[in-house]
Amino acid sequence: MYRLAGEEEPAHLLLQTSAPGADLILSHRDLYRIELALPPEPSPLFLYVYQLDSMGNLDSIYPNKFLETSNPVNTVNGSVQIPAGSDDWLYLSKLDEQATGLIKERLFILLSSRSLNEVEALFAGVHEATDEGYRKLMLERFLEYVEGDSQEGPGKFTLQKVHFWHGK
Repeated sequence: MYRLAGEEEPAHLLLQTSAPGADLILSHRDLYRIELALPPEPSPLFLYVYQLDSMGNLDSIYPNKFLETSNPVNTVNGSVQIPAGSDDWLYLSKLDEQATGLIKERLFILLSSRSLNEVEALFAGVHEATDEGYRKLMLERFLEYVEGDSQEGPGKFTLQKVHFWHGK
């Protein structure tokens, strides 16, 4: 779901698995929210949403201490909105004036029946690295793990990848 700058009502975007969001272009003036349909489950579900841009910046959208979101996720309503508040929205940072073209933004949505401590540790390694070379190495490890280990089964997780474009 997204709201373009100047619009009063949000537009709805249904993200499909085939080329999701491929033509969607958002800028720093646009607001967006992630809405996921999840089956009501009696057992806990753990949700992780990470956003990666083509410049190598990785952010945790869920869980996120600033958005006050944590695991396990509540699936009683059958859906999860990020951020949860009706007046709360996500936004993109303003691109540098020297940036040209579009920046590809990727969302990695992971769902598991258990806490993914390995994923959390890899994200922390990327986010906390002070040396650029080490940060890139940790980002590679994060991507290899997330994209290479996304199989269903005990101790595994389901992965959905979504992308959109970040423009001026």
